[in-house]
This record gives sequence, C-alpha cells and structure tokens, in this order.
Amino acid sequence: MLKVNICSSRNLMEFLSKEEGYGLLKEVKIEDIYISEEYVKLVAFDESRDTVLILKMSLEELQEFINKALKCLFTRIPKEYKTHPKMAIELKKYALKYQLIPLPRKYRLQFPSYGEEFTLLTDIGEIPAKVTSKYKREENLEKAGNYIKSVKPGELGKWYRKHPELKPGSKIIIEILEPKRKYKLLPHNL
Repeated sequence: MLKVNICSSRNLMEFLSKEEGYGLLKEVKIEDIYISEEYVKLVAFDESRDTVLILKMSLEELQEFINKALKCLFTRIPKEYKTHPKMAIELKKYALKYQLIPLPRKYRLQFPSYGEEFTLLTDIGEIPAKVTSKYKREENLEKAGNYIKSVKPGELGKWYRKHPELKPGSKIIIEILEPKRKYKLLPHNL
C-alpha cells in the first residue's frame, strides 16, 4: 500500500541527522520539483518504504537542507571510497625483494579493478602496471588485490634500483593524476 508523507524541512533535517537518515538519501528518488518565489515543493518516491514524500520549504530552508543532506552523505561514506590524491605507502622487505608495491586496503579503490592496466609516471619513465595477488574466493574485482606490479617484468625493479635509499619501512608516494588511469610514483623524500 502506498503511503503519503507530508513533512516540513525541519522534521526532515532532524531525521537526516540520525543514522537512519542516510538510508533516505540512498533510496529516495525525486519525481517532481515545483519552484515559486516563496517556496520549493519536492515530490519524491521512496521505493524501500512504498512512500511518496511531499516536502514544501522556503528557498532558505532548501539551501540549509541541501547543506545538511550533503554533510550527512559525505560523513557516512566508508573510508575506502574516499579519494586520496596522495597516498603514502610503507614498503615491506618482500615488496623490495619481489619488485612490488604493497596496496593497503584503505587505498585499494583508488586503483582500477584487479588485472586492469594503468600507468605509473616515474623518474625513469612510464611504467605500465596492474593490481595483482587476489584471494581465490574474492569475486569483487574492484576490491581484489594486495599489490601493484609492473606489467613488464623488472620495470618496478629498475625504479627501486634507481632509489637505493628505499629500505623496508621507507615510504613512497603515489599521486593520482587521472583516477584509475595515471599515477605518479615518488620516493617519500622528494
């Protein structure tokens, strides 16, 4: 059965500030908007609750509502989905030995899906690379993979040899230039 809720902007903003308010932002589709000089009326459909929401508010209240809704939405985005323009990654002994870059979980979604190629710009030139080493049962290829390796064997090894100051515990920086396509690789001391 379809329900109709008519609510004020104050009630809606109070609701959004609570944890369950985040669900509202994910599941409500705005069907119609009416704007006059005095107010804005939104008609939305909430599929998960089979409810039509009718919201009438002044333009000032709309601005406040949008600011509150965006704040609510962005504070609840899981860390792994947030963009990290520069990522500091600590090197492990095995990474140097096997010419890999460890890929911490918090940065995993900043890179393409498992096995897809991307470019690392370095001081020795461009290195085609990909995310590798997934668990057998991992089916979500966007989250799969624990390391970055060069597509052509030995390319990351050349970069590591150019930077003998890099030891286990040293940090490298990967900067996003074009998401999922192009990155800049630097030793941390630059």
